[in-house]
Amino acid sequence: MKKGLLLIERIILESLEKKEKNIIELAKDTTLSSSVISNVLPHLMMRSMVNYQQGIYHLIRDSYSLREINAGETIGDELKELFSSLVNRYFQQEEQQRGVGTQLRLKKVWMTPMDEAQFNAHLVELERFLARVEQETRQRDNCAPVSEQRVVFWGHSEYSQLINGSLMSV
Repeated sequence: MKKGLLLIERIILESLEKKEKNIIELAKDTTLSSSVISNVLPHLMMRSMVNYQQGIYHLIRDSYSLREINAGETIGDELKELFSSLVNRYFQQEEQQRGVGTQLRLKKVWMTPMDEAQFNAHLVELERFLARVEQETRQRDNCAPVSEQRVVFWGHSEYSQLINGSLMSV
């Protein structure tokens, strides 16, 4: 069983999923430095995820799929890493710059069953919107860098369940 991926490994694979590339093209698409990419690629090659031929790196599609990595605990690890990075980035910004480029909101509210049903309907609409945007992006030849994708989080839970979950991880 393959372990999960670091974010830097994941962005390289996502870039190669769009198109095969050399290190310079990967650096431009991911905004990672060439030296970081040069250090990560051998690990991906050893895990039989990436192949190298004549200066070009290819995703090995028949033995590896990003969909396999997006299951179970591995997606949870990615969510934790991304969310932690989002929180850190948001609070590192100067107060007057918060919400420009990076946005983060948290509300603790009491909801009636009707409120929660309405909120869940809004989440379904958000999901549909994001699915449509994703499909439209796939349909056109998207040359935009992988690094320019927007990362969007949503969800809700009872406060007590989050507190209990936090205590169990201590």
